[in-house]
Parts: sequence; C-alpha cells; structure tokens
Amino acid sequence: MKKIIILALFALLFKSLAFAQDSEEIGISSTKDGMTINIAGVNIQIGSPKEDQFSFGNKSKSKFEFDLIGPFYHGWSKPVQSQYYGDWAGHGDFLLPSDAFSFGMTFCRFSFGLDCSNSFKLNIAGRWTWTDYYFKEGFILKDVTPGHTIPVFENTDIRSKFYTSYMGIPVGLSYEIGDVKVAANISAEWLLKSYSRYKGSKEEEQISCINDFRSSVDLMVTYGWIGAYVGYGLTPMFLPDSGNDAHTLTFGFVFGFSL
Repeated sequence: MKKIIILALFALLFKSLAFAQDSEEIGISSTKDGMTINIAGVNIQIGSPKEDQFSFGNKSKSKFEFDLIGPFYHGWSKPVQSQYYGDWAGHGDFLLPSDAFSFGMTFCRFSFGLDCSNSFKLNIAGRWTWTDYYFKEGFILKDVTPGHTIPVFENTDIRSKFYTSYMGIPVGLSYEIGDVKVAANISAEWLLKSYSRYKGSKEEEQISCINDFRSSVDLMVTYGWIGAYVGYGLTPMFLPDSGNDAHTLTFGFVFGFSL
C-alpha cells in the first residue's frame, strides 16, 4: 500500500514540475494538522483532521482524496424472496434466522470531486464483509457430493449457523451538505470463505451452495461520523439449483473517521 501511495505522489510531483516551468510558486508550509507542498499552484496536503487522508488539488477545494481505512458497517441481514425447491422443499422456512450479524470494512477508498464545490463525488474502494447467520431451526447444511448441499436435521436440539465472507469493490456517488452525506454504491464481490457448523462447535462443514460471486447495492446517510445504511443483494445468496433463490436485505449502522 505504501508503494502505491509513493508512486502516486511521484506521479503528481513530475506533473507539477512540468507546470513549474511557467511558475515560480514552489513552497512548503506546515501547520499543527500537517504539511502542505505547493508546486506551481498544485497543493499536496499531507496530514489533516483525518490523519489517514491525503488530499490533492486546489488549496480551497480538494479534488482528490484517499482514505486508507473506513468507514465500518455493523448491521443485520435476512433472506428475502425466499422460495424452497428440490431437496430443500418440505422442511418449512428453516433458513429463517434467529439472528444474522453482518460486519463490513471499507479500505483504500479513492474519492474524486465532480463539481466545483467538491460536494458531489465519485467513490471507488475495496470492502471486506462477513456475515454470521444463526437459525431458529435445528439443522445443518452439508455437502453430500461436491456442488450438492442439503439441510440435515440430525440434531434438532442444537442451533446451527453458516458463515460467509466476501471481498469486493464498491463504486458509487456521494453528495455532501455540511455534515450530512448521502451515498449510493453498487459492488462486485467474490467469496473468500463459507462454512456451516453447530453453535458452540469448532467443526466446520464446508459447503458449496453459496454463490461465489455476488453484487449488491446500498444506500448510506450519515451525519458527522455516524449514520445508517441499507443494502440489497442483486444476486441470490445460493448458487442456481441449490434449493432456494433468496436474496439478502441488510440494514444497520455505519461509522468512522472517514465518512
């Protein structure tokens, strides 16, 4: 990550030196919040109230920003549009969770100002998300053969869960009015890990029914460092012909120093 930041700084420096042929305005100034390098009217601001943020552009309005980490998402998820078929039919709504906690973390976010006031931005980032689904029914998902997962009701007194984690790239637009910010994103995400296990057990059942790729949309409204979000899975939770084509609906809180 440091190499990427250094390369970006050098690229901007070389561009600025080209402009410097027509200008003698080259200087470095420091404040209690950080340091500003001015080369031919182009400012590189390093360090700010957001300590992890680099800003590039005009002194009065930043055109480009980079956030190393944040914001963070804490929410709850549930299956919607659930309809059972095949081996998964005839067992009731066993996928109905008693709890489904979701956590997400955004990192390496690039923001590009699209208007003169820098209120309207294009945002591109990386995001890691994991979710734990705890079920009301006593069952566990198991692979009987690779690619063929079924619910097994072998120990109905113990609740089970399944876990998923995804890494992806959300792309979206945001608009700021003072301390209020509204952002909308669409993401492409790839599965890192998934398993099913009984609650309290460390024995994990690897399951192949989880969709390897998913896309989702989310809407976020924040004030200062805290806000709320809602997200919807455009692609089904499970692979085609697994037994259910349910999608996900997630909602919760978002917070961080780089909202």
